[in-house]
Amino acid sequence: MNRRNAWILPVIVSAVIGIIVGILFYNAIISVEIIATPIIFATIFAVISLILLFLGISLTTRRDVKECINYNAKPLIVGIFGTLATGFIGLTFFATLVAGRFLIALLIGLGAFFFILTFITLVLLTICLVNNVWNKKDDNCKYDYNI
Repeated sequence: MNRRNAWILPVIVSAVIGIIVGILFYNAIISVEIIATPIIFATIFAVISLILLFLGISLTTRRDVKECINYNAKPLIVGIFGTLATGFIGLTFFATLVAGRFLIALLIGLGAFFFILTFITLVLLTICLVNNVWNKKDDNCKYDYNI
């Protein structure tokens, strides 16, 4: 995947899943009573992802790890903050029950979009780290087995 096109696959998949979740919620296949738990889970997942991203940026000195983080940072940050924003707004709407069904369905669809974007980007970051760090021979990590 080209670095300039790093957003294309995660955004398309996230948009399709977000639209499907919004339609399912609007058509009452997913009920209001069970949607609060996934919103809380997605919000906690976003907070943990943000902490791991900041730890990865601040604690690493390896060039290949920083390349993986830089390659996936923009869609990951957008997904994290989008998930946090829609999660907090969604929990506020559910607490007050002010919004109409369409607005809540749109919010749930957006929340699903940002959560899936975060999840896919974390998977791509993990794949990048495994391919570039653990499968690459590092000259600084030679072991001498001669006793």
